[in-house]
Amino acid sequence: MESRALSRAMVESVVDRSLREIVSDPDRSLRKLVDLGNLLARGRSQKESFSLLSRVLSMWKYS
Repeated sequence: MESRALSRAMVESVVDRSLREIVSDPDRSLRKLVDLGNLLARGRSQKESFSLLSRVLSMWKYS
């Protein structure tokens, strides 16, 4: 399996699992998805968007 296909399969696996777990632990599941997006973000605007989402989740958790 080529590297890109393997990476895609891994991301799909994490996203599928997070979506299944969102019912039992929504905070953690959303955090995992945002962290994954931040890790895989390519451009500056993507990184800024995921950084903003991360801050919003942090504020939401403590409100």
